[in-house]
Amino acid sequence: MTWNMDAMHKTKNILFVMNWPDNTGLMLKRAHQTYEHLAQSLKQFDISCFIAYPEVFQSYSGCALNVVQLDCNDFFGKRAEIKSFLKQNCIGTIVYIDPPLIWAANPFFRAWGVTPIAYVRYSHGFVHMRDYTPRTILKRAVHEIGLFSASKYIAITRIGQSKLTSSVGIPQRKVTYIRNGIDSSIFPIEVRKESISTVKNIVSVFQLRPQKNIFFLLRVIQSLSKRRNDICYTHVGGGEQLEDAIAYAKELGIEDRCEFVGASDNPIKYMRKADVFIHASLNENCSNAITEAMGCGTPVVAVKSDSALEQITPEIGVVVDDLDEEKYTQAIQKYLDDPLARQQAHLRGPERARNNFSIDSQSQGLERLLLQTLS
Repeated sequence: MTWNMDAMHKTKNILFVMNWPDNTGLMLKRAHQTYEHLAQSLKQFDISCFIAYPEVFQSYSGCALNVVQLDCNDFFGKRAEIKSFLKQNCIGTIVYIDPPLIWAANPFFRAWGVTPIAYVRYSHGFVHMRDYTPRTILKRAVHEIGLFSASKYIAITRIGQSKLTSSVGIPQRKVTYIRNGIDSSIFPIEVRKESISTVKNIVSVFQLRPQKNIFFLLRVIQSLSKRRNDICYTHVGGGEQLEDAIAYAKELGIEDRCEFVGASDNPIKYMRKADVFIHASLNENCSNAITEAMGCGTPVVAVKSDSALEQITPEIGVVVDDLDEEKYTQAIQKYLDDPLARQQAHLRGPERARNNFSIDSQSQGLERLLLQTLS
């Protein structure tokens, strides 16, 4: 496909907008890596990419992606500053990542000659909405008129794509499906071998906040501890609930079975050693941690969510319908006790991660969409 470069010439550059400071955690680091990859590719079209964080604490050099400190989510408080930045840097497209969906800002962007795109990576904002309610019908009318609606919406799961249409009322033509991806070079090339250790390692990786259900997982570990004495649970990640989680593990009498290692820039080393990777968030839209566990050949046990249903197949893991401690415990035990099931995950997990959730495929999807928008 060829692109109309003349049409792109005047306002051809792209601004990505983040909700959080640039030091928020590994998840943000992974996302930044994707946009850097995309920025390098778009340089061939003489397109510059910028990314705006409300606060910038880290230094960036030798990068194709230009990092700026600009709180675009405070649109009406920073409107003059945002307008000036867009004009000075010839921004033709603004991509709000995990947006608060600032409907009232979209008419301003259009008046300034900027195309607004909403990159909807989380589904909890609409996951409980019923289809075809009066609210949905009203929103559909708003999106059809287009004044307050973004020009495009990016969904990262098929389920999320469907919900944006059926529950939020966004027309299908405005919704593009692009899966999240990660750098597959971090995965080992060789097929994983069975551990000879008698200790069974269970690992989770996430920021400790209420949506992640760490207390549920600790009760599951307690349940397992009552049935067997060979398990060790390691959680990787800091967050607001870290101290509470440590205290709860002690209250449950499992502190000697649990290790909280805090934030880590290299969670992969823990995933590679795990016999089972566990995840219990109900509102994930596409979990990088699940992809990374798959890529390491580690079996995954997760609670039903858009993310789990999209990512996990029977060959590599189990999706439990809800926060049922007994069912979840049994799912973990399946992998602890069945070496053949573990070996199947060792083989199929990395294959699925590389083929379906790579940073290359995500970047290519974004590049196609952005070039279409700019032309």
